[in-house]
Amino acid sequence: MIPTITRELIAACGQPGCPVCRLVEGSVAGLLRSFFYEKVNDREVRVRLRASLGFCSEHARQILEMDLGDALGSAIVYHDILTNILRNFPTADEKAVNETGLASLLRRTAHGAAAGVTRLVRALTPQQPCPVCTESERANQAYVVELAAGLKDEALSSALAGSDGLCFLHLRQVAGQVKDEGVFTFLVENHRARLTALNEELAEFIRKNDYRFRSERFGAESDSWRRALEWASAAARWRGELNSGSAYQERSQNKGGTTGV
Repeated sequence: MIPTITRELIAACGQPGCPVCRLVEGSVAGLLRSFFYEKVNDREVRVRLRASLGFCSEHARQILEMDLGDALGSAIVYHDILTNILRNFPTADEKAVNETGLASLLRRTAHGAAAGVTRLVRALTPQQPCPVCTESERANQAYVVELAAGLKDEALSSALAGSDGLCFLHLRQVAGQVKDEGVFTFLVENHRARLTALNEELAEFIRKNDYRFRSERFGAESDSWRRALEWASAAARWRGELNSGSAYQERSQNKGGTTGV
């Protein structure tokens, strides 16, 4: 019987983008939905979020852009966090040294920052990492290890061969976990072919942007620059975050070509 995690990898290979990126982002989305649905008022979770000062910028952005949270839950979480931060703001008698000039600089250097500065900096410094980052890293490691081990099986290797391939980050991570020479060779040759083809399309895209060839219509290479960015950015990009109204796309359309996006 095929393990659940292997089935997930095979299914993800049938979708656009890096399959590991897709699965990790799916895990993050599920975690955030679960949090806002049932754990907003969980005391232990709230203490953890106070220590991390909430979510990191990347996961806060995902909550907003992917509609993974809700207004009330976000308000409750950040009201709690800001209340705690303000409680730890310096008091009136903990003002930083306010002299100016060299004497003040030397005094600060010799004796350290004033108590108020120290307290403020600590209040605004996360004491623990973003909890979603921690879970995301765990999920990422699980998928990477399973993919590296599972590529010995034809079902998973065939699925990966028919996929969009691994992004820069996950190709490196999976290659670092592979212990079978045959699997390593498959991984290298499969991605060598993909990247060679992409590189040739980039060269063709560059050539057609030369004024001497402006009359030539764009073909499949029209979005090669986008696919190169997606591969290098270590993100599935199936959320359609890249700007579809780029100057490159407009230029392609003006030439009568198809952008493929």
